[in-house]
Amino acid sequence: MQNISVDLRRKEEEGRVLLYLIFKLLVYPQLLICRYKVFNILQNLSVDLRRKEEEGRRKKEEYYFV
Repeated sequence: MQNISVDLRRKEEEGRVLLYLIFKLLVYPQLLICRYKVFNILQNLSVDLRRKEEEGRRKKEEYYFV
């Protein structure tokens, strides 16, 4: 019985957190837009870094084969 009540309390707390987050996004939609922009910037940076690493590896391989 105690496990069930603990699970119910946990689910109730999770539901409150979700409702709070939804309310915040409805009231402050710019927060979502800002997070989306920051995520895109970080994603583009990681893609650029991967591309530069690959170019560096290719140059090393070309150097060793020449």
